[in-house]
Parts: sequence; structure tokens; C-alpha cells
Amino acid sequence: MSRIIRSRILFLAFVLAFALSARAATAHEGHAHAAMGTVAAITAERLDVKTAEGKVETFAFTADTKLDRAGTAEPWNKISVGERVVVHYKKDGAKNIALHVQLGAKATETKATGLALGGQRSSR
Repeated sequence: MSRIIRSRILFLAFVLAFALSARAATAHEGHAHAAMGTVAAITAERLDVKTAEGKVETFAFTADTKLDRAGTAEPWNKISVGERVVVHYKKDGAKNIALHVQLGAKATETKATGLALGGQRSSR
């Protein structure tokens, strides 16, 4: 084999190894992710969120899971099916662990300001 071919093969192998290691580093468990959607179901142990794509994601609660609406802590019994939420979570194997759940503005708050979630004008 010529020296040029050998060096090209070695270079390609290095690039491939680097690309695979970078992919593995970004896909590791333990760091925070975020999911947005509407509440599909809620129990004392979990929250089901339907995303814009129509997929239902399940998030387990822990004693450390926080809940707030517009930066103000909310009790868990204030979540209703159909509400807009953002869930910050981490992966634990195949399980999604909710770290922080943010509720959207109440309908009366949205109507009063004329702004919907994300700062866009409401159509109402």
C-alpha cells in the first residue's frame, strides 16, 4: 500500500473516531433537557405531556421537583389537563425525571395583557 493511501486511511479513521466520541458525549444521561406541550394527564407520581408533534412524554416526579407559574411557586393541585407546560428534566435510563415544571399563564392573565405564551399577541 502506498504511503499516501495509508495516511488517508489513518486520517479518515481518526475523523470517524472523533465524530463518534463527540456524538457519545452529547447523548449522555444526567444533563437537563426540556419538553414543551400541554398536560395530557397527571397523577401524584407522574406528568404526561403531549408535545406539538403529538407525542406523549411521561415525566416522573421526585421530592425535589419544582413547580411554578411565572416565577411564583404553585401547589401541585393547580395543574389542569390541557394547560401549557415546559418540563425541564433529566434522563435516568429509560425514565424521564422532572426537575422543574413551568406552567403557562392563566387564561385571565393572557387576556389581561393581550400576550400569549412566548410574548406573541393573542388572537382573542
